[in-house]
Amino acid sequence: MSRSLRFSKFLKLRKANSGPFKISEASEIRGLPKFWKLWKLGLIKFLILGLFFVFIGDVSGESEIAEVRVEVLKDVDTITLTEVFRVVIAAKAPIGKYHLFFLNKPLRLVVDLNGVWKNAGVPVMKVKDARVSRIRIGEHADKLRVVMDLKGKELPSPVIEEFPKGLGVSLPRRFPRF
Repeated sequence: MSRSLRFSKFLKLRKANSGPFKISEASEIRGLPKFWKLWKLGLIKFLILGLFFVFIGDVSGESEIAEVRVEVLKDVDTITLTEVFRVVIAAKAPIGKYHLFFLNKPLRLVVDLNGVWKNAGVPVMKVKDARVSRIRIGEHADKLRVVMDLKGKELPSPVIEEFPKGLGVSLPRRFPRF
């Protein structure tokens, strides 16, 4: 059988066996290089891709490890004064960035502490106050959330105090009358 007849037979078989592992008669053709047989099976493709990923890995020999700093929330404490109810959020390091906002239905005051945090205290705290029923602390991948469940339907005017290693959120007991 001449070379051109073998090649034309190969092309016919290639159209008939289009799947990656259908090479039944094509492997019987004499003169077909082993490279193309293995290419048809996908073994050479796998080898090339494997070598590609091995060599594009770490060329410099130095590996870069991202350092993630985990902050620790020590305690959340409440202080009841005559005119103000205060929530003190104590940490082992300065808090840095935080975000304060309200949520409705039911009314809640939320303090998000940005960054990676771990809560060392209790996740839920019951509070005996006329303005706040409980305080919940939730850990998320990018923040720690302190939620104060408020009683009533009126928005208080919170006052934020920044401490070297914490925050203070003060809620007035009575609303100012104008």
